[in-house]
Formats: sequence, structure tokens, C-alpha cells
Amino acid sequence: MQGHETKLTAVQASNIEPRAQKSNYPELFAKRVSGKIKRQLGDYFGITKFGVNLTELPPGAESTILHRHSKQEEFIYILSGSLLVRIFYDLLLLNLVIAI
Repeated sequence: MQGHETKLTAVQASNIEPRAQKSNYPELFAKRVSGKIKRQLGDYFGITKFGVNLTELPPGAESTILHRHSKQEEFIYILSGSLLVRIFYDLLLLNLVIAI
């Protein structure tokens, strides 16, 4: 892009500082997502058109409460472990290196 200089860099994703912001959910729901570590990789690299996050969850934790997007898309890629994802009325068990 003309007039825009991008500095290319490589970084270990786990070395990017986690987001310090606390959950804005009411306490009842905030407890369900406690322990989540979210690194906003897109912000680190200056990505503005979409978000890229590395999220680590302890066993039994939730990444977010049930929600849906009308205009945004969401992509999940499992690096390790497994998780349950609800998509409409289906509950899917996702394992290592599965993308949805």
C-alpha cells in the first residue's frame, strides 16, 4: 500500500502481553470466564480489518458466554487440548488442529 510502511517482525505469540482488561460481564458471568488468558495478536501487529487472538483456557473455563454475530465472522483453530462449542442447537467437541 502506497504511503504505508509496515515493519515486518516475528515474535513468539505467547510472549505478547495478555490483555489486562477485566471482563465487563456481570459477576455471575465473569466467574465463568475467569482464568482466560487472551493475547490480542492483531493489535500487536497493527491489523485493523479483523481480529486475531491467542486465547488460553484452564480446564472447565469458558472463553465467552453464548452469543452470536450478525455481521462478524469468527474462526477457531485448536492448538492443543479440546473444547466444546455450541453452534445453534449443536454441541461440538473440537480437538487438536480442527478449525471451524
